[in-house]
Amino acid sequence: MRHAIIAVCALLGAGACQAKMDWAAFWPLGEPTSGAEAAKAEILAADRAFNAMAQTDGLEEAFVAYMDAADGILFRPGGAVVVGESAIRATFAAAPEHERLVWEPRDAEAAASGDLGYTWGVWRYYDGADAGAAPVASGKYVTIWRRNAAGEWRGAVDLGVSDAEPDVRPLVE
Repeated sequence: MRHAIIAVCALLGAGACQAKMDWAAFWPLGEPTSGAEAAKAEILAADRAFNAMAQTDGLEEAFVAYMDAADGILFRPGGAVVVGESAIRATFAAAPEHERLVWEPRDAEAAASGDLGYTWGVWRYYDGADAGAAPVASGKYVTIWRRNAAGEWRGAVDLGVSDAEPDVRPLVE
C-alpha cells in the first residue's frame, strides 16, 4: 500500500511538472490594460508631433508647446536644469539660428491609470543651415509624459545623453 501511495504521488507530481504554468496569474503587474495601451499610442503620437513641430516652428516653440509650462524640466548639456516655460524660452532664444534637433521615439510605456508614461528614442543635432550636413552630435533620450487636466500629454521631464561619436545613420531605419 505504501508503495502505491508513493507511486500515485510521483505520477501526480510528474504531471504537475509537465503542465504549463500560467505565470501571468503570478505577475503582480498583470497584462497591460487597454487604457495603458491607448495611452502608450497617444504618448508616441505626442512625441512624434513634438518633433514635427520642432522641424517646422523651431525648438523654442516646440518645447514651450509640449513641455509642462509650470514645471516641465529639461536636463541640458553641461548639467543645466531648465524648469518652466520662461526658462525654456530663454534657453532656446539663445540657441544658434540654424540649430536643428531631430528625434524619433523608439518605444513608450504607460501606467495602467493612463495618465503617466515615458518615451525613449534617438536624436541627432545639426548646427548649420545645410540640410545635407552630417549631425555634429547624437544620442538617446527619455521624456516622461503626464496627462494634464485638459487631457493633453505634456512633458514633465526631458533628458538626453550623447553618444561618444555622432551617429550618422538615418533615424528611421
